[in-house]
Parts: sequence; C-alpha cells; structure tokens
Amino acid sequence: MDTSFSKATYFAVPDNDRYPKTSSFTPLKVVGYLLLALATAVSILSFSTDLTAYIPTLRSCSTSMTSPAQGWHVRANVHPSGSGYEPSRSNLILILQRLTKVEPEGFTLSLFSPDVAIDSNGRVLRLSSEDWSALEALAVKARDPERVPTTGSYRNRWRIQQRRSDLPIDQFWLAKDATGPLYPVGVHGYVDGTTALSTPVGDIAELPEDLHALLKLTLEGREDYDRGAKDTTVISKVLALLE
Repeated sequence: MDTSFSKATYFAVPDNDRYPKTSSFTPLKVVGYLLLALATAVSILSFSTDLTAYIPTLRSCSTSMTSPAQGWHVRANVHPSGSGYEPSRSNLILILQRLTKVEPEGFTLSLFSPDVAIDSNGRVLRLSSEDWSALEALAVKARDPERVPTTGSYRNRWRIQQRRSDLPIDQFWLAKDATGPLYPVGVHGYVDGTTALSTPVGDIAELPEDLHALLKLTLEGREDYDRGAKDTTVISKVLALLE
C-alpha cells in the first residue's frame, strides 16, 4: 500500500495536539499592557482637567491685567484752584455716581478736560498726561455701543450675579459732545471684582472688558472717602450738571 500521500499530509498539516503553538501573551506581558492602558487613561484625564481650568484663565487674563493707569489717584496733584474750581459742561468727560440706600445720590468721581478729576471727597486734582489719556480713552470706549452694547434696562445697567439685591449701583454719565445729553451706563452689584452677569445680555455673560476696566480705575476716586468731611459745595456743582 502506497503511504506517500498520508505522510505528505501529515507533514503539511501538523497535528496541533502533538505540536502546540507557544502563546505570545504571557502573564507578564498582559500585566504590562494593562499598566500602559491605565497610564494612558490617567494622562488623558489629567490633560483634559488642566485644559478645562486653563481656558477660563485665558478668557479672563485681559481683564485681570494691571492697567498702566492704576494708582492714578495717588499720583494726582492738587489743582491750584482748589475748591474754587468751576465745573463746566463743555469740558465734562464723565460723572460716576455710587447709589446706595444710605446715599441715594452718592458721588464717586468726575473728569473734566484737559486733566481735572474731582474725587468722592470733593478734592480737585490734576492728572498726569499718561493717566488722563488712559482714563479718557476708556470713557470713549465705554460709550461706544459696538464695544459696550446697550442692555435695554433702566439707565443702561449691567447687573452682576450676587446673592443680595441691595448692593451699590455705580452709574456713569458719559459726555459724547460738549452740549448734548449724557450717555448713561451703570453696573449694579460690583463689590468684589465679580464680573459674571445675573442675566446675559444677548450672548454676553460677563461685564464687558472696557466697562470693567473703566469702573476699576474710576473707583479709585473713592479712596479715603470720608462722608463727614467731603466738600459738598464742589460736589453739588458737579451733580448740577446732571439736571
């Protein structure tokens, strides 16, 4: 009997029971793959967390940057006219009031060209050209609806998200020209640097940067405020320009 075919078949197709294959997945390799997968997952999760935290930091960095005009109130010099200074509507740049239950018509600051500031105590000051230019430029931006949209609310106010409603209202009156009506824009509830709005204005969820920058700088006018010692005569002349 010819057995050549069966022998050829035998060697062509090995018997798996007689010639078992050696597995490439040893227990040690399996453990290694599992550790690698775990390390990869941890790295991805860590990167995602870091990126999430980084994005809002980038978004707010411009508003948290220090303005070169910061500290202008300390650097300002006393105006030679003192309390004899006569505020003029034609020279007015802005008036900032702080409205509270205690002082419904409170006063923070007014600016008059070419370089005059009157602070919350009624002191008449002269600013450096650099500080004046920075404040004036922000005032121009804050009255531009393209940069600070109108809110549609009373006196064009932006409402900050706060737990309380009895917080100060910082109300700007901005001059667009020498004789026309003053342009109002206000911020309700700015007491701790918070800029998130209680209700978005369109797609805007935070206080516009230009308005925020102007508010931070002009609030320096309240430094050393003394309600009992302020010069009410000068302040009254300023507030009369709102009538």
